[in-house]
Amino acid sequence: MKCFTKKISICLALIIYVTNINAQVPMLQKAIDKIENCKNFSFHEKEIIKSSFNPNTMTLNKVSIFVRMPNDTNFGFFFKINSAQDSLVYNGQNAVTSLNSQDSSYTFIEPSEYSISLLGYINQVKQILNKPNSISQERDTIINAVSCYHFIEKDVDSTSNDRGDYMYTHWFIDKQSSNIIGIIYTWRMTDAGKNVIYNDMQWSFSDYKFNQDKVDISSLEIPASFHLKNKQTPTLLKIGTTAPDWTLYSTDGNKLSLSELKGKVVLIDFSYVGCLPCMQAIKPMNNLHEKYKNKDLKIISIYPIDKTASVAGYIKKYGIKYPVYIDANTLPAKYHITGYPCFYFIDKDGKIANGFAGYLDGFETETSSIIDNLLKR
Repeated sequence: MKCFTKKISICLALIIYVTNINAQVPMLQKAIDKIENCKNFSFHEKEIIKSSFNPNTMTLNKVSIFVRMPNDTNFGFFFKINSAQDSLVYNGQNAVTSLNSQDSSYTFIEPSEYSISLLGYINQVKQILNKPNSISQERDTIINAVSCYHFIEKDVDSTSNDRGDYMYTHWFIDKQSSNIIGIIYTWRMTDAGKNVIYNDMQWSFSDYKFNQDKVDISSLEIPASFHLKNKQTPTLLKIGTTAPDWTLYSTDGNKLSLSELKGKVVLIDFSYVGCLPCMQAIKPMNNLHEKYKNKDLKIISIYPIDKTASVAGYIKKYGIKYPVYIDANTLPAKYHITGYPCFYFIDKDGKIANGFAGYLDGFETETSSIIDNLLKR
């Protein structure tokens, strides 16, 4: 009898659990419908980014307004997203406009390139909902003192591989209002160099306002005082050009000028904290540093945009053996930096001998070949 009663209890618990899931999973669809069916909505957004690339947590605050435009084939909405750094505007043209308040300029971004917004994530989860067993309902939770439904999508499950890699997206829906109040996208991966890297991006949404009577559509226009910024594709300094001189300090406080290195071959690496390809270059750069430490070669890295404490922590974390120099914010323009990392090879006469942007497979072999040829001259 006790066994029978226990079985009934288990069955009832399973029925209640399944019933709750069936009742609550549609709440995610309800939250999506609420946004897609309104004539306009606005909200405040806080974005927090933590990663192994950058020791500093990044925080961005934004205010967004979306106006429903049923005939728009790109988004179905016109919108403006304001932050302290810049603004993004879309008003039916075939591009999103990025406004830079510092120089009163604007540039265009193709709509397909613009996915990091609440609308972008809604489109993603809509596709997920059409796939069986692609999203699960977790235990209800409290977010910012709000009782929420919690859903999770597991693109990569940590139990499915021997490295413990994962890729999860969490959704938090206000149980009372059906508003999306939080999204967390988090992943842990092992890169080609067998480094464990992670990224944690959190968005919280608050102060929703729906179907407002008075919305100023003119605020979605490009201000008349702004000008179109010409997008020119920069090219690296030409071979044979005298390398622009500089005087910099390393994170250890050591002073160095490029002019002091005449008579030596110089390899300069332009990098920044938070750049994955830059991080991938560290190990082969360390190998090159050891290989040529008794030769007429100087390997240095320049971090033009990062603060001393960030770079110092980065050097320690990833075991960088070659010297790193900072406070060089004018050098990217002088050296025509097109992307990071960027590498320049300077010959013994102080002239540009080679250069390329980006990190590719075979970097160490290719770089060794260039260095060997320059050392023979």
